[in-house]
Amino acid sequence: MVDAKLIRAMLAFHFFIHLDEAVAKSEALKTLAVLRRRLGHGHWTELEKLKILLEILIHSCRGHQHRVQQGQPILFNEDQWRLPPKATLGPWLELRKSATPDEFLALLLVKALSLDSEVVAEQLGVTVGTLNYRLSRGMKKLGGFVMAAGSP
Repeated sequence: MVDAKLIRAMLAFHFFIHLDEAVAKSEALKTLAVLRRRLGHGHWTELEKLKILLEILIHSCRGHQHRVQQGQPILFNEDQWRLPPKATLGPWLELRKSATPDEFLALLLVKALSLDSEVVAEQLGVTVGTLNYRLSRGMKKLGGFVMAAGSP
């Protein structure tokens, strides 16, 4: 059984990766099908479920990054998002352009989705120190964009 927390994380992940609601829903459904297939009827701990989900999401993200590098454009329609008044995705969009794929993925998984750093580092195949380095660099870039967006 896939719990609501994992489903919310999976949906948010795809929204931030694809920046298109229709594509995000479609990709989230594909991810959910793969996750259910992988979990089967076994008895998994929450940590094991999270690790399997992270493996699927990381693979999906790297596939998306590869398609973008091959020339597929990133399309974005901010009208599709239900954002609070005065909220903007501008800093996040700028971060996607300037951060390395590793920095972006680290920020998305640890900061935006609030997933455990140790589990994320393990699934990315890096040390916690390397993950923290990527987070630090990404947060510095994101902070610069937020400051720039807030200035007149």
